[in-house]
Amino acid sequence: MAKKGVEKSHRAPKKSQPSEEKVSPSIDEELRKLYVDALASGMPEKEVRGCFLSEVYGQRRLQKRTLLRRFGAIMVPVILAVLFRGSIRDWLFPPDSASSMCWIDNNPFFMEMARPVANCSAMCQNLENGVPVLDNITSEDFLVNYVRTARPLLVTGVAKHWQALDVFSYDYFKQLYQENAKALSLNEEECQFFTYGSNITSLTELFEMTEKRARLEAEPWYIGWSNCEETVKKLLRENYEHPDFVPLSDGDKENLDWIFMGASGKGAFIHLDNVEKPSWQAQIKGSKTWSLYPVPECESLCPGHLDVRMKKGDILFVDTNKWFHSTTIHPGEMSITIGSEYSDDL
Repeated sequence: MAKKGVEKSHRAPKKSQPSEEKVSPSIDEELRKLYVDALASGMPEKEVRGCFLSEVYGQRRLQKRTLLRRFGAIMVPVILAVLFRGSIRDWLFPPDSASSMCWIDNNPFFMEMARPVANCSAMCQNLENGVPVLDNITSEDFLVNYVRTARPLLVTGVAKHWQALDVFSYDYFKQLYQENAKALSLNEEECQFFTYGSNITSLTELFEMTEKRARLEAEPWYIGWSNCEETVKKLLRENYEHPDFVPLSDGDKENLDWIFMGASGKGAFIHLDNVEKPSWQAQIKGSKTWSLYPVPECESLCPGHLDVRMKKGDILFVDTNKWFHSTTIHPGEMSITIGSEYSDDL
């Protein structure tokens, strides 16, 4: 009797399995019919059972994976934020951001979010044959067809009479800044310096390099910097002049000077600027090619890639806020360019 009681207590739960109670009569009948039809078709019973179990448990695993993905999508960012909260905070708000003039400029994500949408029909007009090249232009033509449209333009030979072509050199800049300690210090603290992968991180390092490297006889280099010191600005501008056909507002007189200098090879990597105005750049020594690419919203209207080569005395006008750009320095003489910004709201 005791043995039978154990058997009954063991079997009883099987009659109340949830899976059996939840199957409605209609579904049960359909399953039985499918089972019978499968056997009648010659399918082995073991295979029929395998298909059924695979389908049922496969769906259950799929549901579990879906739940896990949803859980992960919520929890992983939370966990990362907790573990790396210092790193994320420092990425969004660098420790020196309070004293830095342009920490957000170097973040492509924020730059792209904040960038105004370009007027593609204007900036891409008549560029099928490349960047327009002229040897002369009127102020009105320049304003209407290039400033207000953001179309790039190369004007050849316009700077050939500048004294800068004979004066500007590595030695000139070295002497200029080393004789103006205040200017060198100010540029280190408040102006911008671009290393472009050359392992030179400041003007001080630039002017302390070996003579052999300065003469481009050792490791090549290419750098750029902005000058924001008044004494140096005045001395620089004694050697060049604002292009006479470029609209000049009172604010333009205070714009920074931008200087780029270095050996043949890759110059600036492809990037988009975040500066106040469009800019011009004059080739003082050497030669280099600019490669221009439209912003994403203009890819269907603009040529995908524009190359324009600058030679000594040429000036290139381009809105670097609206054209991705990179530069390549040609072999031969060291490349030196100087430039500034100009008004686009006249």
